[in-house]
Amino acid sequence: MIPSQAGAQITIDQVVQLLRDDEMRGFRIDVETDSMIEPDRAAEQASRNELTTAVTQYITQVMPVVQVMPQLAPLVSALLLFSVRAYKAGQEMEDVIEKTMADVQQALAQPKPPPPPSPDEQVKFQGTQVKTAAEIERAKIGVAEAQLQAQSKAITAQHEADRRQREHEMALQAAEQSMAHEREKHAQALAQAQQAHEHDIAAKHADAMIAERAAERDASLQQQAADRETEAKDKASAQETIKKDDSAAKLAAVLEALAAPKRVIRDGKGEIIGVEHVKAKG
Repeated sequence: MIPSQAGAQITIDQVVQLLRDDEMRGFRIDVETDSMIEPDRAAEQASRNELTTAVTQYITQVMPVVQVMPQLAPLVSALLLFSVRAYKAGQEMEDVIEKTMADVQQALAQPKPPPPPSPDEQVKFQGTQVKTAAEIERAKIGVAEAQLQAQSKAITAQHEADRRQREHEMALQAAEQSMAHEREKHAQALAQAQQAHEHDIAAKHADAMIAERAAERDASLQQQAADRETEAKDKASAQETIKKDDSAAKLAAVLEALAAPKRVIRDGKGEIIGVEHVKAKG
């Protein structure tokens, strides 16, 4: 707006300067007189009322359709703006309408929340909740009972395992005691067998000694018999010699020989094989 004072005259240069000013050209100059303001105000109010009524009726009619088919929201928005732009007062509402329709379109694109349940459905839902809670409680009790049963089975199994372990240990102890008893019996049997063997050896040794003494006695008897037989033979031989030679010297020699000490001769087995004269020590 060109600054001026009351009663001052606006020149052509000032008008040209205003037209050349880019900032000032963005303003609209509305020159009105008091005689024109009142009719225009009434017309503006009527236009606004008509616009409000038309927009309200339009929205009331199309919104149910848009709710059913959100794809029509862009078309409904374009038609609404097309109608509003026909009104002078509607130019101020274009931005608000565009933003509101965009928000409506975005809201319709979101998943719809479920409708509130009816009283009957609420009662039914509450009954279902109570039933579900009871079932959950029964399930918890069942789980607890199952856990108790599992624990009881585990304790029983542990007791059974402990009992079997004790029985196994007792069986091992009994087996060890039995083996120790058997080893003791075996040792006693070995000792008895050893004692019997030693007794048998002693008996055999005694029998051998008895047999040896008997053999020595028999050998002595045989030696004595042989000596008597030899002596008899010597006597007979001496008598024969005396008879044949009739020599006193030979008889004396024979008698001396007979009177001389003799020794029995044995072989490697101890049997008598002969007799020899033992020379007297000088």
